[in-house]
Amino acid sequence: MSIKHVTLTAVLCAATGFATHHVTSQDGAGFPEGMTPEMMEEMMANVAKGMPGPHHKEMARGVGEWEIDSKHWMAPGVGPSEAPAHATIETILGGRFLHEHFKMDFMGETFEGHLFLGYDNIQEQWQAVWMDSMTSGMMISTGEAQADGTQEMRGTMRDVRTPDGRPFRLWSKHNDDGTMTFRMYDTSPDGEEWMVMENTYHSHSR
Repeated sequence: MSIKHVTLTAVLCAATGFATHHVTSQDGAGFPEGMTPEMMEEMMANVAKGMPGPHHKEMARGVGEWEIDSKHWMAPGVGPSEAPAHATIETILGGRFLHEHFKMDFMGETFEGHLFLGYDNIQEQWQAVWMDSMTSGMMISTGEAQADGTQEMRGTMRDVRTPDGRPFRLWSKHNDDGTMTFRMYDTSPDGEEWMVMENTYHSHSR
C-alpha cells in the first residue's frame, strides 16, 4: 500500500470521525478550517448512504456453509452434467458486501471461484464481481431489486468466441424450504438465451 493511499485513508477516517463527533457533541465545536456547513452536510449524507440497509440484511441470509447440487449445460439441447460443490459465504466490511468462496470438481480438476456481491445505496442497484480459476478476466454484473423477492442481474461475458462481449443473465432466489437456487443464462451464437448452470444450495448440515 502506498504512502499516498495510507494518508488518504487516514484523512477520510479522521474526517468521518470528526463529522460524527460534531453531530453528536453538545460543546459547539466549530468546523475545520475551510469546511463549510454545506460541505459537512454532504459528508454526513455520504456517510449515511454508506451504511448497510434492508437490502444488505436480505443479502446476509446467504451466510453459512452450503452443499450444492450443480448442473451444467455445455450446449443448447444437450442434457446437463451434474457434480457436487461446496460454498462458504460470509459478509465483509461491516455487512456491506457478501463474499462467496465456491469450490467443485470439474472435468477432473478443482474449479474455484470467488463472488463479491453488494447493494449500492447511491445507484440503488445490486452489483457483483465474479472471478475464478479458469479465466483471467472478471465478470461484472448489475441488477435491480425484484418485487417478487428474486434477484436478477445482467452483464457482458467475454471469451475467445466473443472477445467483444455477449449478454449473460444471473437469477437467484431464497426458497421457503431454506435452500437457495442460482441460475446462469448465456447467449448462443444465434442470439438465443439458454441456461448453462443451475445450482441448488442446501445447508451444510443436511
